[in-house]
Amino acid sequence: MLDLLVDLNRDRGKTVVMVLHELSLACRYADHLIAMKNGRIVTEGTPGEVVTAATSRRCSACRAT
Repeated sequence: MLDLLVDLNRDRGKTVVMVLHELSLACRYADHLIAMKNGRIVTEGTPGEVVTAATSRRCSACRAT
């Protein structure tokens, strides 16, 4: 399904917005990520900018609460 959405984005220039809780899939398919904790944006940017050890610690803390 995600591959089909990538094709739709690439071939027809459509913007796709979705919520993914599986970080590995989000990193694989997204051009832009927004990391949230308790309903607030923690950070945003490319997967390489967002997925850092510091962000991982801050975002994983919300799973424990």
